[in-house]
Amino acid sequence: MKKYHLQKSIPQLSLIIILIVLSSCKISKPAVKDLKPIASQISVEDDWQNALKSSFRHHYKIVVNRHAKKMHANYPVITQDLLNMTLIRSNEEKVRFKMDKKAYFTFAHTSHTPLAIYSILYPSNFNVNNDSTLLKLNEYSLLIKNAEQGIKDVKHINENQKQRILSLLTKSNQYVQKIISDKKTSKEEFHDFAKSVRKLVEVNLNDGAKEQLTQFLKQLEEWKFSYPDENWDELRVVVLGFHQPRDLYALKIFFQWLLKEPSVERRVVYAEFQFSIFGNNQEKAEEHALVLLTKVDLEKEASLFLLGEETLLQKDVMGPAAAKILEEWGESKWFLGKN
Repeated sequence: MKKYHLQKSIPQLSLIIILIVLSSCKISKPAVKDLKPIASQISVEDDWQNALKSSFRHHYKIVVNRHAKKMHANYPVITQDLLNMTLIRSNEEKVRFKMDKKAYFTFAHTSHTPLAIYSILYPSNFNVNNDSTLLKLNEYSLLIKNAEQGIKDVKHINENQKQRILSLLTKSNQYVQKIISDKKTSKEEFHDFAKSVRKLVEVNLNDGAKEQLTQFLKQLEEWKFSYPDENWDELRVVVLGFHQPRDLYALKIFFQWLLKEPSVERRVVYAEFQFSIFGNNQEKAEEHALVLLTKVDLEKEASLFLLGEETLLQKDVMGPAAAKILEEWGESKWFLGKN
């Protein structure tokens, strides 16, 4: 057996001992579960409410982002903007649909004619004995005459529809010419004119609505056939609008009908914007709309747990309490001249 001799120098011996000690030690990073959160350095007296607000918004933003990924991975989403829609598939592919707008716009723009006349007459309170109003009426009369000639050459609607629109334009121009000739009219006269063309406008609007619904339904059926692996039963839709969320917004009620959606927003959500949703704003508007759709989709379970009903977080959470308080207050005394 080979023997070690003590003739080794002291520095060498010390080095050996240090290496033995180090080799017997295990150096490891602390496990994640051992980490403890460090409390924010805040002034309790001044900042505790801001701290609660900031923390809520921070964690809520995280869960919204996570739910958005989960939502897009599990079912298709449609963003609908006026006469267009975009399908966002579960693989993140986007498929754009733009409606054929020719017939729709013909019905819509010609239906506006009586309202345009009202808009010219309203500022003067239907008193047309001034040059400004008469000038506007003459200018609009020329536009109607051009439209009367133009509608005859249109190829994208049938003959009955063309004759109906021509009748609407002719009656409208006859009323405008009467005003110009008499240099007077009244709300009563306008009302009589409006009643005389109301049925024409109503049928026009019916044809316009049918154009929308028929084309959108056909496209959805084509998508469903083309992408059979998508979870179509769980389709989510967000409708983008830049006016107030009308109760009878055509494509909102179409998707509610399609998905058998109740009046509350579960799978069909309306996103209202105070700016145009087209052109350079389109991408920004779509992003905001998808965030809203995600929140509505996410908050159902939380609303059920916290408030006992899954749609309450879609409303003002203080609304039920406010309604109860107002009921207890009884009838408003505003019109009685009392405080």
